Amino acid sequence: MFIEELGWSQGTQRKPIQLEIEDKAYEYKCIAEVSGVAVFEVTAADGAIPEATIRAAIHQEVTKLKAENLLIFIDNQRTRSLWYWVKRERNKSFIRDHLYVKAQPGDLFLSKLGSLIIDITELFMYLEMQI
Repeated sequence: MFIEELGWSQGTQRKPIQLEIEDKAYEYKCIAEVSGVAVFEVTAADGAIPEATIRAAIHQEVTKLKAENLLIFIDNQRTRSLWYWVKRERNKSFIRDHLYVKAQPGDLFLSKLGSLIIDITELFMYLEMQI
C-alpha cells in the first residue's frame, strides 16, 4: 500500500532485526519510508500482537533507528494488525493506535490515519529543531 498506492520508497533497512523483550522474541523490518518517516512491520515469535507495554518498548528500540516511525504489529495469520504511532505536539507525545481486522469497514481506520498526515511546514520545523 505505501509503495504502490502512496508512492513511498522501499525501506532502506529491509533485513529483519531481532529483538527480545521480557523473554519473548520479536522481529521488525522497514517496509517503506518517505522524508525520514519509516514504516516497520513487527511480528512476534508466538504470533500474537503484543500488549501495550511491550509495544511501547519496541517503539523505543525502533526510534533509535528512525525517530519518526509507524509500527504495524501483525498477527501470524495476517488477519489482524495494530497500527501504532506517536504524535508529537509542543514537547508532548501522544500514543495513537488502531486495531484493524481483515474485512472490517475502513471508515474509522481512515479517519484515524488522517492524524498521520504531516503538514510540510511541521516537517520543516521539526527538521530545523534537529539541526
